[in-house]
Amino acid sequence: MIPSLQDACAQWRRLAEAEGQAIRAGDWPLVADCQRALRQLQGPLSSQLQQSRREWAALGSDGVNREEHFRSLLSQLVELEKRNLGWLASRRHWLSQQVEQLGRSSRNLRLIHRSYSPAVPAGWTSLT
Repeated sequence: MIPSLQDACAQWRRLAEAEGQAIRAGDWPLVADCQRALRQLQGPLSSQLQQSRREWAALGSDGVNREEHFRSLLSQLVELEKRNLGWLASRRHWLSQQVEQLGRSSRNLRLIHRSYSPAVPAGWTSLT
């Protein structure tokens, strides 16, 4: 069953909000689940939009008002997705900095280890 356009938009909003919370919490399996559900919602949403546009065309000016309302709703949903994308970019940048810092720490520890490790004598220094 194809959800109504209003229902599909409400579901999109719930998923986008859950995705945002999951991003902020670092719950990557939930982020992936939300993104998968959003992809699955695209087909039904597109079908419902096509059907609604045909209905709006038949309604004249009332249909224009309904389409404008939908566009406003869609704009809000796109803004939610942009916000989530911004949070993802911010999180990725932070994680990249952490990886870089860990790499520097690892290199420094190797240098310290080499400085304080006793030199290992060669195994073949003398045959007598």
